[in-house]
Amino acid sequence: GSLSLIRKTTLLRDGATYRLNNELLGVCPKYTSNPVVGVGLKTESHLPAFKGDSFLLKVLFRGVDAFKRSAYIKIVGNEYDVDFQLNFGTNKVKAHRYNASFVGNDIFGRDRIFGTNLNGDEVCVEIYVDRTVIELRFPDGTTYTMSKYPKGRSYEAITINADDPLLFDYEYYQITNSQME
Repeated sequence: GSLSLIRKTTLLRDGATYRLNNELLGVCPKYTSNPVVGVGLKTESHLPAFKGDSFLLKVLFRGVDAFKRSAYIKIVGNEYDVDFQLNFGTNKVKAHRYNASFVGNDIFGRDRIFGTNLNGDEVCVEIYVDRTVIELRFPDGTTYTMSKYPKGRSYEAITINADDPLLFDYEYYQITNSQME
């Protein structure tokens, strides 16, 4: 369900201002399957058909130092989809989501753009998906969390593209809860 990942939340004080720091720690390993692994793939790749619904996908982009353009991760589920643009030149990420039930809803459909550190020769992005939430964790520890609204169980199709060819590896873990299955 919503925000079901293990996290460490701390209250930080900056003068008279307080804020919550929400550190994403990940998934309890006993609830993950053995990984499905892809190595040395080029962008413009459709990943295999996974079970979906609740999963962890780690994408390791390689050769990023020389690549100052954008890579794209697209997740298409049951009546929803989301596109993530990772701009390695500007260290910005753009998230665009769509849901058949929210057509014409300007607030829901508005692009979210935020900064993160995408520098380095290898950049790993972790994508956590459960039944109602998608969360991304970036190498500098920043996270992006968004709601998803599938119609029933969702079986996601995942595509990874880029402006120019870029190598990447991935690890896919199905998240299960034997008490719920």
